[in-house]
Amino acid sequence: MSQLPEGVDTAQALSQQEIDLIISHSESHKTSNTDDSMSLSNRAKLPKGIENIRPHLEQVDNVPLLVSLFTDCTPEATREMIEIMQEYGEVVCCIGSVASIHNTPVFMQADISIGIEPLYPQLCMRQPVMTDPWEECNLSPVELNVMLNNLGCSLSFGRDHNISMVHLIAEARSHCMAMRNCFLLMLSYHLTICLVQFVGSIFLLPPVLSGYHLLWLIFIVVPILSLAQMGNPVDPYTMTLASGKNSDHVTKQVVLQYIAYYSLRFFPTIAVCLLCFCLTLKAMCDQVAPNPDSCHRLLGNINDTTHHSWRGWSSRHSTGHIIAQNQMLFQLVLYFVCTSLSFVNRYYNLWRRGPLSNKLWCFGAPVLIILQVIYFICDVAIQSTPDSAISVADIPVSTWVLALVWPVILIPVLELIKMQEIKLSVRYQKRAVLNFGTKLGMNSPF
Repeated sequence: MSQLPEGVDTAQALSQQEIDLIISHSESHKTSNTDDSMSLSNRAKLPKGIENIRPHLEQVDNVPLLVSLFTDCTPEATREMIEIMQEYGEVVCCIGSVASIHNTPVFMQADISIGIEPLYPQLCMRQPVMTDPWEECNLSPVELNVMLNNLGCSLSFGRDHNISMVHLIAEARSHCMAMRNCFLLMLSYHLTICLVQFVGSIFLLPPVLSGYHLLWLIFIVVPILSLAQMGNPVDPYTMTLASGKNSDHVTKQVVLQYIAYYSLRFFPTIAVCLLCFCLTLKAMCDQVAPNPDSCHRLLGNINDTTHHSWRGWSSRHSTGHIIAQNQMLFQLVLYFVCTSLSFVNRYYNLWRRGPLSNKLWCFGAPVLIILQVIYFICDVAIQSTPDSAISVADIPVSTWVLALVWPVILIPVLELIKMQEIKLSVRYQKRAVLNFGTKLGMNSPF
């Protein structure tokens, strides 16, 4: 191509054909996003000023809740923005400097506050910052200010601390999941104890458990097995779970789901315990009744009309009643231990991850069974009448067989139930990942 003469404009040197070629080439690269009909007014708009955030969220969309950066914020505006996020179910974690007193209201507003002591300006290279003239035993004004500002923080770190927020969040999530399992198991145990007593009263049985047995279960057995769930190590799987909003988690669906799984887990156990209790009382009644035909499976000796004595079980034949109650107590403790085995690793079956990773449960469960055997022997020896013809040897073999075979059936059943819970949890996590909670408006991003 020949060079243009000096002083000739480039636009004048282009031929009409070359100009048409450039125009056609530029038109061929137009897309729907570069069309002239697309107006800039249709772009996403964010409100300016904290006073315009709430009207925008109510009338347009929730894009301000999804934006990760805000500029030109004052401490008052920051605190109010955190309050707005909390009104829409967000869990807010605030990380800020504890050297500034203006951050204290922000720390108090957030759900979780982490205070960090910043680096102070170094005025002299040869002299450390703010040490003289203050003595080591006395607090400097800056240190006192930091301590007061830390009161609104859940955690506080110094400027020389080496921390990892990822590991801290993993620890917090694992701790929250362990607490959830702990209280869920505790609630299930308490409901089981109440139902055992209630069902026994419906069938007109003698008291299934005495007051001492209830105190033993509520204050010793249930806390040990429940708090043992806190001994699980940190599971990396918790970091892959989609966290929900801080809304009402106890919904009707959650309650119905808990009732269904509780019924499958504990109703058969309650039935087995009460059946063994009735078989033991029937065998004791046959041992002491003059006429074995007068012993009913539920009502006991129907010919005994002693007033307020549960047909003799609380007076003359109290030893048989005590033995049956202690056998019932031993069965409940054994079945509670088997049930807690399924709660140790809530999101894994036994063949994928065993309970040995929880050292606290591995120590507490065997010790609890040993203590229960000791309690059984001591309670029967102390409360039995010396002249009674009934002993532990009178418990029928069929009762012991049923009581000891049931855990072998119970553990696989609990694992099958947990397998269904895992599938339901995976389905919920898939929905939670897809559900971003975005409210699209006319000015939302496209």
